[in-house]
Amino acid sequence: MPGRTVSVSAVEEVERALTTLFRKARLPRVHERLVERAGVSLDPALYAVLVRVEEHEPMRLTDLAAVLGVDASTASRQLKSLESAALVGRRSDPADGRAAVFVLSAAGRRALARLREARHAAISHMLTEWDPQDTADLARLLDRLSVDIDRLLEGS
Repeated sequence: MPGRTVSVSAVEEVERALTTLFRKARLPRVHERLVERAGVSLDPALYAVLVRVEEHEPMRLTDLAAVLGVDASTASRQLKSLESAALVGRRSDPADGRAAVFVLSAAGRRALARLREARHAAISHMLTEWDPQDTADLARLLDRLSVDIDRLLEGS
């Protein structure tokens, strides 16, 4: 219902839950466990870069920097690390031969698949005791929140 006022206590409860969730999700040991289970050695920031390249490939450096919200020099360093690890490849941009685009390599796709499998296994383990409807509701509500965040960022 657009324009409806949400109680302060409800907002505080949601904010507290999201803050706790994001803090726990960013704990180094969470990522360490996932990469260990996946058998992949990858820094958390580089995981995010790999995912964005996959979502938008072929992708220019400047576009990656914009999507990640970092400057081009940071995105360049991250891409160089992924290139050195043979997880992404560089090729000439078909629209402008002077520019380069980045794509996942076969090794990058395998690493991402293993990391996703580890994430899915962890999520599945956490939700084992949940009622299936609660799990479905959580997915639906998180998707809804994600859409609302996009709208907020777009200024709607």
